[in-house]
Amino acid sequence: MHVTYDQLNYGVAFNSAGLALGSFLFIPLARKYGSRPCYILSTGLMAAVSWWSGRMETVGEMYVTNFLSGLAASINETISEITIADLFFVHQRGTANGFYIMAVMVGQFVCPCIVGVQAAAQDWRWTYYTTGIVLTVLFLLFIFFFEETKFIPITIGETRNTSSQSIPALKNSKDDPSQA
Repeated sequence: MHVTYDQLNYGVAFNSAGLALGSFLFIPLARKYGSRPCYILSTGLMAAVSWWSGRMETVGEMYVTNFLSGLAASINETISEITIADLFFVHQRGTANGFYIMAVMVGQFVCPCIVGVQAAAQDWRWTYYTTGIVLTVLFLLFIFFFEETKFIPITIGETRNTSSQSIPALKNSKDDPSQA
């Protein structure tokens, strides 16, 4: 594929636009329906886009795949902190977020080095195929082994209704035979 540096920059802009838009679209769904469906949707979409990116032939395809990749990645970028909040107690969240941020930072440094070696040794398309393989395996793991992290406690027994409708109306002593 012959693309200019400007076209590559536009591709990054499409990816950033997908990252920005995805949070507004999908995070309310994650809060309402739970994180598991959102993780499965985003990982499946990222896997499909990675396989497509390895086969792309035109600049237009590059723009579309970058936008969809950003859209799908935005879910995982923002929902991770929600998952940490669901799984850990308040006093443990700082440590868990610290490990998560450290893993992201190390990945941002190490992955381009590995991908550069792979692109030079094989082809740039294989970087997308490798990503597609990893994401497909992760997608299957999410489907079969990932549990919902949104915890809704179920109480057993009677609940006390504190709404104003449950308060009995005051009775007039003239109408009440027990008051006579």
